[in-house]
Amino acid sequence: MDLNGGRYTERGLYGGSKVTLDNDVKEVKPTVPKVDVSENILMDTSIKKVMQKNRELHKQLYLEKEKNKKLESENKSLSNKLKKIKNKEL
Repeated sequence: MDLNGGRYTERGLYGGSKVTLDNDVKEVKPTVPKVDVSENILMDTSIKKVMQKNRELHKQLYLEKEKNKKLESENKSLSNKLKKIKNKEL
């Protein structure tokens, strides 16, 4: 089927097609869904809260990783000291 000459036209597929009823031609325009402004405000504030919590959690995660690195290095140095003491005793 020819896309330009058949029933599948760009105008028909994507809105704005003409409808004929009883020999009257009426232009049909696609409708735009209306969004309540209060919903947008609620979404914005909830997104801000989530982003703030995310920043706090990332900061906490970073601090915990740094703490973990410090403890691992301390553990490694203490285990090396322990090995040296054991080697001196033998």
